[in-house]
Amino acid sequence: DGARLALDLYLPRTDERCPAIVRPTRYLRSLHAKAGLDALGLAGLFDLYASTRARFVEAGYAWIDLDARGTGASTGVWQGPWSPDEVADYAEVVSHVVSRPWSSGLVGA
Repeated sequence: DGARLALDLYLPRTDERCPAIVRPTRYLRSLHAKAGLDALGLAGLFDLYASTRARFVEAGYAWIDLDARGTGASTGVWQGPWSPDEVADYAEVVSHVVSRPWSSGLVGA
């Protein structure tokens, strides 16, 4: 339907194909602190999933943070949790992930 979904992709440092974790959210996919907080070393406090993401990526998983349609930086209209459009979006994302050259074809959420 033309909705564009915003995501952040983190890949492990490997030449091997890897499984992926997709974390769809309606809140806080990507939150960037102002430059002053970076200088003070506080910017990491705003990334609530940093340690979980790091563990998975270090273990050889790709990690994808995804804004649900109509939330964050994604376009479209959010109609409520697990609307037919939102479910269809996630199916498209999984299809896209498994088609990538880095993907092992395994996706979890």
